[in-house]
Amino acid sequence: MEGQGVVDGDGGIISIVGSIFISLSDLVIEDGEVNEENDGYGGGVFVDASDDVVFEALEVSKCAAYRGGAMALRDSDVLITDSSFTENEAGGSGGALAVIGADGDIPSALVVEFSTFDGNQAQNSGGAVYIESGLSVSFADSLLTYNTANSGNGGAIRNPTEIVRSTFFHNKAEEGTGGALQLLNSSSVTNSIFGGNRASQGGAIAVRQSSRASETFSILNDTLVDNDGASAQSIYIENADTFVLSNTIIMHNADEMTCAVESDEDSLDYTISYNDIALASGDAFCGSSIDEDNENSIHDNITDNPLFVDYTPYDYFGADFHLSPDSPCVDSGNPELGSDPDGSPIDRGAYGGPDASE
Repeated sequence: MEGQGVVDGDGGIISIVGSIFISLSDLVIEDGEVNEENDGYGGGVFVDASDDVVFEALEVSKCAAYRGGAMALRDSDVLITDSSFTENEAGGSGGALAVIGADGDIPSALVVEFSTFDGNQAQNSGGAVYIESGLSVSFADSLLTYNTANSGNGGAIRNPTEIVRSTFFHNKAEEGTGGALQLLNSSSVTNSIFGGNRASQGGAIAVRQSSRASETFSILNDTLVDNDGASAQSIYIENADTFVLSNTIIMHNADEMTCAVESDEDSLDYTISYNDIALASGDAFCGSSIDEDNENSIHDNITDNPLFVDYTPYDYFGADFHLSPDSPCVDSGNPELGSDPDGSPIDRGAYGGPDASE
């Protein structure tokens, strides 16, 4: 199925409303547009009040809307697999996808797997994907590259619940926080790779708790390489109850940088352990809330070159971020997080831990 068009209303090409158990596959959608200024949803696809909707092998490109340039989901439960979203644009938020609404009979929930998001942009937040607070959205085994939040936060994704085995290269939020991710509610980021992302604060990831409920943010077994921020080149923690950073490799080759991880949240409960923070310059930590002398919260970190199989600085697409056999990160991770898939002691970095890919 192929389609293109311009409409006044929501869903430039396809609108699914009030459906249950619907599966669409092998769709090619381009040049869809919703004209409703400051209100239109889903330049290509709009899904509303629908349950168990599956999109497989969907290709959406060059669509535009105020929210969700390619697709918008409201009060719906959706799975997207083996799909691509390319060069879509939102006049507001969510260059490719916007996930909104939690007031209907079907709270919005989204699972994205084995999909790519490339060159999408939003004028505000969520260069590729915008998610309202309190919704469940997970990404697995996906690639997000060159997405941009022009004046907001979350160059690739604003407010995901879970990120697993995914890759983020060259996303940016230059006037905001979180070049790749902005995290607002309890969330975990695991076995993922971040390279060349850029933001004003938190070149790769920014944490800003948005509720008064107790929230926990976990960054486990990830690899963050040469991300860039005016402050906090890798991770910026603006507000959080509990923050855990473990088994992660943070590497910077720049001669001039401030620090890798920054927080001024005085009430922050944090654990930073078993990481490899290898910096050519600058400090590992800065801000008033992270005390490097607190051995209960900061321990078993190293500062050695992780010895990737193949990485030339700033060449992310040509890199192999697996560890060389003699890497100091091999078998040296946090044993409380389990073991590697082959049963050996857990490695640090994106290819360590029980859920790592080969």
